[in-house]
Amino acid sequence: MDELRAAQERTDTFDVETVVNHFYKPASSKAKKNLFVTVKWRNYEETTIEPVASNKQLCRTQAFRDYAATVPILQGFIPK
Repeated sequence: MDELRAAQERTDTFDVETVVNHFYKPASSKAKKNLFVTVKWRNYEETTIEPVASNKQLCRTQAFRDYAATVPILQGFIPK
């Protein structure tokens, strides 16, 4: 039973707390593939930079939807 409990505690899940901002990298490029967001993860102090175009799982989160609702360029990435 202890092994089962230990395995359950080891699950690596990362929940998006909030999307902090968005930017293009490089800044001179406005191509969708160069669009990134800064993500604050629940239970972690650090933020990370995540690509938008290739990260469908991120785009499905409520935090991304909430942020994208205020940023027209990101609304096209919200799955229907």
